[in-house]
This record gives sequence, C-alpha cells and structure tokens, in this order.
Amino acid sequence: MKHIIFLLLFPLGLFAQDQPDTTAVTYESRGGIFYTVTKTTFQSGRIVTEETPIGTDTASVVNAIIGPVFLEGAKLAEQAAKVARIAKFRAQLAAANAALTALIGSDYYDVTNNLLAAEFLGAADEETGQQAESVQCIMRVGGGAPITASIRRNAAGRLVYRQGTQNFTLDIISRNWIRIRRYDGSDTITAEISAVDLFKEAPNRWVSLDLKFILRL
Repeated sequence: MKHIIFLLLFPLGLFAQDQPDTTAVTYESRGGIFYTVTKTTFQSGRIVTEETPIGTDTASVVNAIIGPVFLEGAKLAEQAAKVARIAKFRAQLAAANAALTALIGSDYYDVTNNLLAAEFLGAADEETGQQAESVQCIMRVGGGAPITASIRRNAAGRLVYRQGTQNFTLDIISRNWIRIRRYDGSDTITAEISAVDLFKEAPNRWVSLDLKFILRL
C-alpha cells in the first residue's frame, strides 16, 4: 500500500515544481456562447487549457475584454509616472554612494549585499545551518532559448551573476530591484556603462522594463 501511495503522490510532486512559462488568452464563440480560453505553457512543456463561459450577449463580451484592459491601462499609467523618476533616483543613489564611500570606505552595494545577499541564496540548511553559496537561475533574453545561469558569492563574499564561465557584478538596489553590471545577455563582459536593471514582478520572477530580460530564480 505504501508503494501505491508513493506512486500516486510522485507525479503530483513533479507538477508542484513545474512553473508556468507563458500564458495566452483568446476568445471564442460556439453555439451562441462566448468563451475566454486561457492556454498556459509550463517550463516542462506541459500545456493546460481552460475555457470560461463569458455569456451570450455582446455586453458581456465587451465587459470581459475591455474591462480588464482599461483597468490595467490605468494602473500602468500610474506606474509609468513613477518610472519617469528613475533617472532622478539614480542621481540620488550615486550621490549617496559617493558620500558613504568617502566616510566609511564601503559603498551602498556593500551594505545591501551584507544585509540581503542571503535572501537570494535561499534558506540555510536545516541540519548544518550553512548558507548555500550559489543558486541556479534561468535567464531569457529577447524571447530566446532559456539560459542556465547562477547567482553566487565570489571570493570577496559579493553576489555575482554567473553565465557560462563569466561572473558579472550583481548589485542589490532593494529587495525588488537588482542590477547586473556590464551585461547584454551574452557571456562577454561589455562596456562599463552598460547594465541591466531587473525588477521583481512576482515571486522568483524578475523582468527588465522593456521585458527583454526575464530572470527566474
């Protein structure tokens, strides 16, 4: 009996670890009824399709399609106004960074790394109490194939983003904003001025403002 229960639970464990990768929503009309069709593709390649009846009249269709878009547009407009202030914040951050370095010899990123690095490496081992030194992640650039990478500590204890054989400096600006320095999606370090800012969109999912870069931890 124990073996039967194990076999029944084992596939459920696999699906529990399977994360959604993309979601597409379309609309259909059949037999006089309108439907919302949601197709979710998971990282394993598994596809789940769900159909939700909207109604039989055009007013229901308009509300179902236009309503969420209208609300999302209003929400994005508020966020866009805040994004417009990022350049000003960067200047403020640079000034604070310079002042901190001059006074104590450590910069902003030294402080945030010491305070928050462990949060990016997962919980410590329950038996040993040891913190993991690296965690695997997946980067997708411009809708291309997933790139297996990792976030780890370097010899100095600072977090780096490692892709291929190259380490890229990873700055923690806040719990929901990180930056990969001198990175353009390839395994090669680029010019000093280039960097990719990633914002936490959902648990374990970070995106750039233009959605070109998507990082999953």
